This record gives sequence, structure tokens and C-alpha cells, in this order.
Amino acid sequence: MEKILRSLFLILILDGYMNNKLTRWTGLSFGCHQQLRLRFVSYIFMRQIQILLHHRLPNYQYINLKVSKNDVVNQINISNESILIAGNKIHITGQTSIDNGVIKTAQIADLSVSTAKIANAAITDAKIAFVDAAKITTGYLSAQRIQARSITADKLAVNAIQVGFNNYSQNLKIDPYTLSFFNKNQLSGKLTSEGMEFWHGTRKIGRIGENSKIGNETIRGIAMNLDHEGDYISWSYRKAQNDSAFTSMLMLDPRGKFSGKAGIHMDADVHMIKVKPGIPSAREFLRFGVVNYNNTFYSALLNDSGKSGVMFGSGYLYLLHNNVVLPVEDIRNIVRALKGLGTLQLPTSIRTSGQGSGTVASFKTVRL
Repeated sequence: MEKILRSLFLILILDGYMNNKLTRWTGLSFGCHQQLRLRFVSYIFMRQIQILLHHRLPNYQYINLKVSKNDVVNQINISNESILIAGNKIHITGQTSIDNGVIKTAQIADLSVSTAKIANAAITDAKIAFVDAAKITTGYLSAQRIQARSITADKLAVNAIQVGFNNYSQNLKIDPYTLSFFNKNQLSGKLTSEGMEFWHGTRKIGRIGENSKIGNETIRGIAMNLDHEGDYISWSYRKAQNDSAFTSMLMLDPRGKFSGKAGIHMDADVHMIKVKPGIPSAREFLRFGVVNYNNTFYSALLNDSGKSGVMFGSGYLYLLHNNVVLPVEDIRNIVRALKGLGTLQLPTSIRTSGQGSGTVASFKTVRL
């Protein structure tokens, strides 16, 4: 500061000297050469400041440039630790570079960056770490925006899928236990943990599903069950493409509501191998087969061994006895020949010893 004061004193002396000289040389007053004099004085002053800063600045701990007016202070404070720029309005022109990580979230006030300050497409996916679901209010997320296996059950509301699905479809409804099917707003079916249920409005017809034997849960199978409100089960087919109805081939009609007679009804060829009675201790089971007789195969209902049974021809009936075929026609001819003979006595026992050996001991009377 001492050097600056000496410089100012020297400038004042020179200023007076120049004022006298210029007035004497030119005959001009102070006002006439004022501009020239001020330029000269300013140059000398700034030169002294430049020399002073060049020699003294490296040795100072801080420099403070401050302007105060009407309780408003604007200043630049430079120290070996930091730089402080304070002011109500700071105007920076030209290109400005800020290193990465210098401006952190703590330096940005909440909601201080408006949309008007962000150019279109200026924020890329690399700049976005997380998006709160509450910030997505319109539009939609397409499949291309959702990574595979990235949405887990814990990210969904308890009934989010149920509500969305039920609002979307009028023919299908879902809840935690059932997928229901509707036909013109009338319940027609349900898919549950027990299988597929068939409904007609509030009337339960039956179901198809996995089931077990009563008394032994380890015996499992597939069951087709007719409910108490159901009338029949039919196995049918459509004969022609444009037929309006199906033709039944096998029907269970337990109360006779469909056919008029309770029971099982069939209207088709039946191809069976064995027919067994419901009593396991029966002497012989029955089976269907064929018997070759005189180089012709006849359909037959046989015992399980196949040695005895009944054979059916186009117009004749045959009996099979221990693999021997007996045409019923032959038996019929014998009976026809005996018919009308009147009363006959048929021997039932023969004497085998004594004087009457070989004679009839007893007989039975038959009227033909």
C-alpha cells in the first residue's frame, strides 16, 4: 500500500506539471486538455498497480474485491483455500466448463430445475437411475420396456392383476381361487383346484377332475361327475358340418329325463373282448371271440377258457361243448320228430344183475 500511495503522490505532481506545461505550450485551459491528461494519469496508475500485483500477489493469503451499495454486497474473495463469489446477480458469458462430480444433489434445491430448462431428449437413460412408479401417471409400458423376469410378485399390489383382468374382460373373471367363464353374462364354467366345473347360471351341472377312492386316498384318477342338478352325460358327435345338433352314441341318463328310461343308452356298434360279472368268485367269466367251424368263423360268447359257449350264424345257432360244435338245428330236428308221439316212458335206470339183468328198472313218463 505504501508503494501505491507514493505512486499516487507522484502522479499528482506530474498532473500539476503537465497541467502547467500544456497550458503554457498550447494556451489551452484545463478543460481543453482534460481528456489527454486523464488518459495519461490513468495509464501511470494502472501500470503501478500491475507492477505491484505482479510482485506482491503470490505472497498474499487472500484477495477480496467488494462493492457495497444500499445494503447489497457483491464480492469476489480469493484465498489459498477457496474462491467465494457472492452476489444477487451473477452473469457469466462465454463457454464454461464444470468438472464431473463438482455439482452434487446437495447443491440443487428441490424442484429448482424446471422443464423449461431441459431441452428435448436432453436426459438419456444413462442419466436415470431409478423411476418411482408414482411418477408414471399416463401412457403405458410396452413389452419392449420391461426386461424379462424383472417384475416379481412383491412388486404388484395384492389384487392388481385381478382388478385389471376383470375390468378388461366380460367373458372371463378371475379371483384368487377360481377362473370363471361367462356366456352372455351367465356363468357357464369354473376352473378350480378340483377341476373343471360346468354351470348353467346358478345351476351346477357337474365337473371333470382328479378324484380318489373313498376310504383310500392313495388311489387316484380322473372322474367325470354329474351333479345332483345335472340330468345326463352324453358322448356325441356331429354327423355333418352344418348339422345343428349332435348325435349321441353313449348316454348316461340316471333319471330318464332325456330318453324316458333311466340307465345307460347306446346306439352304436360295440366292440368288446371280455364281459365279467360283478361277482369275483363266479365260476367262469365271459368273453367275446370267434370259433372256426367248417372253415367259417362265427362270433361267439364263450367262457373264459373258450371251450364252451354259444355261436351265432346268419340264420343258425350253435352250441360249443368242450370244443365240440352242436348245431341247434340238429337238436331241433330230433325234437320235431318226437313231437306228437303221445305218451312216452323213458328209462331212468337199468338192472345190471340177476335174472332181469338188462331190463328197465325204472322209467319216466313224458308226453310229447
